[in-house]
Amino acid sequence: MSESGLPPPGVYSIDPHLPFLELLASALVAEPPERLADTLVLLPSRRTCGALRELLLAHAGGRTLLLPRLRPVGEPDEPELALDPDLEVAVPPAISPLRRHLLLTRLVHAFAGVPHEQAVRLAGELARLLDELQTEEVDLRALDRVVPDRFAEHWQRTLAFLAILREHWPRILAAEGRLDPAERRRRLLELQAERWRRHPPKERVVAAGITGSIPAVARLLAVVRTIGGIVVLPGLDRDLDRASWQAVGTEPTHPQHVFVRLLETMGIEREAVRPWPGPPPKGVRPARLALWRESMRPPATSELWSRNPPFSEEALADLTLIEAPDLAREAIQIALLLRRTLEVPGKRALLVTTNRHLARRVAVELARWQIEVDDSAGVPLDQTPPGSFFLLAGHLLAEGASPSILLATLGHPLARGGSDQGQFRRYVRALERAILRGPRPASDLEGIVAALRALPADRERMRYYKSPIPPLELADWLAHIASFAAPFARLRAAGERAPLSALLDAHLAFATQLAADENGDASELWTKEAGQALSTFLLELSLAADSLPDLPIAVWPAFLAVLMAGVTVRPMRPGHPRIAILGQFESRLQQADLVIVGGLVEGSWPRSVQSGPWLNRTMRQELGLPPPERHVGYAALDFLAAASAPEVALSRARRDETGAPTVPSRWLVRLLAVLRAAGTDPARLEDRELAALAAGLDRPPGPRRPCPRPKPRPPAPSRPTRLWVTDIEDLMRDPYRFYARRILALEPLDPLDAEPGPAERGLLVHRALHRFVVRYPDGLPEDGVSQLLAIGHELFAPLAASPDVYALWWPRFQRIAIWFCRRERERRVRLERVLAEVEGRMAVEAEGRRFEIRARADRIELHNPAGLVIVDYKTGTPPSRREVRAGLAPQLAVEGLIAQEGSFDGASGPVVGLEYWQLRGDEAGGCAREVCARKELEDLLNITRDGLSKLLAHFAREDIPFLAIPRPEVAARHDPYAHLARRQEWWGQESPQ
Repeated sequence: MSESGLPPPGVYSIDPHLPFLELLASALVAEPPERLADTLVLLPSRRTCGALRELLLAHAGGRTLLLPRLRPVGEPDEPELALDPDLEVAVPPAISPLRRHLLLTRLVHAFAGVPHEQAVRLAGELARLLDELQTEEVDLRALDRVVPDRFAEHWQRTLAFLAILREHWPRILAAEGRLDPAERRRRLLELQAERWRRHPPKERVVAAGITGSIPAVARLLAVVRTIGGIVVLPGLDRDLDRASWQAVGTEPTHPQHVFVRLLETMGIEREAVRPWPGPPPKGVRPARLALWRESMRPPATSELWSRNPPFSEEALADLTLIEAPDLAREAIQIALLLRRTLEVPGKRALLVTTNRHLARRVAVELARWQIEVDDSAGVPLDQTPPGSFFLLAGHLLAEGASPSILLATLGHPLARGGSDQGQFRRYVRALERAILRGPRPASDLEGIVAALRALPADRERMRYYKSPIPPLELADWLAHIASFAAPFARLRAAGERAPLSALLDAHLAFATQLAADENGDASELWTKEAGQALSTFLLELSLAADSLPDLPIAVWPAFLAVLMAGVTVRPMRPGHPRIAILGQFESRLQQADLVIVGGLVEGSWPRSVQSGPWLNRTMRQELGLPPPERHVGYAALDFLAAASAPEVALSRARRDETGAPTVPSRWLVRLLAVLRAAGTDPARLEDRELAALAAGLDRPPGPRRPCPRPKPRPPAPSRPTRLWVTDIEDLMRDPYRFYARRILALEPLDPLDAEPGPAERGLLVHRALHRFVVRYPDGLPEDGVSQLLAIGHELFAPLAASPDVYALWWPRFQRIAIWFCRRERERRVRLERVLAEVEGRMAVEAEGRRFEIRARADRIELHNPAGLVIVDYKTGTPPSRREVRAGLAPQLAVEGLIAQEGSFDGASGPVVGLEYWQLRGDEAGGCAREVCARKELEDLLNITRDGLSKLLAHFAREDIPFLAIPRPEVAARHDPYAHLARRQEWWGQESPQ
């Protein structure tokens, strides 16, 4: 602890490798108590004020201490300014950010002629432009200096709109009695500077850690110096050579550029800045400053790299480079470093990153060791549980009940629907299996309720109903949920637009009812930081709702998402005492023994340089705005401060969260170039032990043991004896598939909201032909084609939700109908009767067990007196004769055996034909093909009977396994059970047998 207190008035600097707040706190505590209480300390942010307060109390050692006044002056990212309360009332209050956003949205929509969903996004960018103009003290009237004819038509329209903004926005603010936040901050700073200039304060003023990136703040620091205050700069490089210092003035991406501007504003030279007095604390590494100085050297003098001698061991000690293959592995390595820190008593560590994906991943990885760390940079409101629930409810209300949105909303942890959560989840899962898998049943909640109520009357669909809850019970439950949405549904029925307040009220009512538990209590939606933030946001939105005219209902969710994304939710509970995850802004002036700088890739740290949608670079220059690259300089200064800790790890991933390759951060590239120029191999800084540990953390112990081909051998009682004819084909092609379906009772689930595919098309055609044949079993009507098309219209009606599919399938069905009716007229002359969808069964004795084989024939024709012809409809490609004879497509042949035994209801007699009718819907409409010639039919049936007996006898034995794909050449192309059989582990790895 310093014994001399604060130094004399003047301008000082604390090097980045020194603990800034620690040294400042030590000097403040060494002051006499009466002088300490009469001191005003200006700091860059509220977080910094809190950190200094904690250090002051720690240095006090338990004694009573009257703390100095700590006030945040404000950096560009600091939302508030708190100085003199008397000045606060002298300046009009700032307009609410949300209300300003809505008012700007109205302007953009009205004068720029863009839709609301684009206007709300552009309004956010426009608000940032206004903040920048007012921060840099550029009047909108400067737009008169910009000549529109020099720019493309797009930029001319932009300039025309900004001219409208210049006229209308001040009037709007005057009517509101408010100021823009940046303008209010500027006025307060000017008033404070003027008051101190005329009447210097009696208390001492210490301005510490402020870079002066805001011109008004820089002028305030100049006043602090002139009135005898103390200005302490964070990391001014006093040892940079003169040529490089002069080059820094024209290089906005350099970390020292902001200090060049500040010293010019203050009217002093760099040599007038003195080092902070007192001995440095133990454990710091001053030798590393030279390494960073060279790495950050401006391009104009970078040729001096070749003259650098090798860097000392002290400069490279405890400096670690991490290059992970992907973001997940980077997060694991960082988590391991943080966990290792906790093994040393009293040691502290920070992760500093601008990549919030990385921050969340690290927090999740730490949780595996029961280490809870919050990302103090916060989370956008729309990504929190309450925010995401509220947004999902908005999508459901405004866009319709698509299966994915409906399940995401009802399956959200906050959804209860006024019932017990377990019971509610049971209904949601049942609804998913009942009707949401496969093609979309309807586009709104009422349509889905109607589809559920219609299910019991549809015997065909009820045959495949898989839900544990009856459809009518599900319909009643979902109708209750749909009643919550009635107010919003009335808004949609009334027109395409609605007032923002009405949309918000109806949305809020639905979300509250959906989140209520069995006692009607929805308080869980509003608890904790995120719930409180959502409540505050909705209150502010309700108060500002009159800022906009009626909104298109369809854009409501997107509109809301943009507004919610602008609200950051930060944790309020105390964080971990020894490790923390910070963003770039939050990390300023923070200190720790180990600092991990993560996500060092271009576009993340530093962020991509963008001039914004409203002004290009030339316009910015003519208006007098600084280049957008200056934000790279601010980020470089923050990086330099973080990377100067006693122990540092610099981390990057070669691929981002999407799997795309990344580009290393320019500072990392420069560091590697400086090291190589000095003859140092950067590979020596890698922690290979850490990389190996991360790679093996989730790897099972021992050598890899791929799973062998599954060979399940269930006992005889578990082997079914009642089989469908399709099961016979599975036993022939892939016995494991039979095992999974019939013994394990596992059926693959259809995708959610699936586009109707070949299976659905085949089902529609089968159902249409079935209804037609059942309606006319003996004779055909004169208008057969019209009647069949009428049936088709009824069955194709659900495809209204997929108009592109309807447009493709309906013409095909029309051609099928024409071909089918023509063939019917030709054949009905020789037919006694036609049966459709007839079930039959036969018994087979094998291995001492009795098997029952069942089949459902698409069509059986009773030819009098010849016999029976069995027809199978195929909308795809029918099996070849070779497959039928080999038993790989046994359906028609087995149906022939069942018919020979007279086991089809209403059909008896000899089988005289087996046919496939291929219903392609091409120009011909369809075609018919016999499985075999009539003289070969008896032989085929005998072969089938013999093969069926042998097949059933084979799999009736307990020692026979249900192998997965024993014969790849005959296996089905699509295998929904391949993952269950772990096919990729053993395919091609087995020894030949």
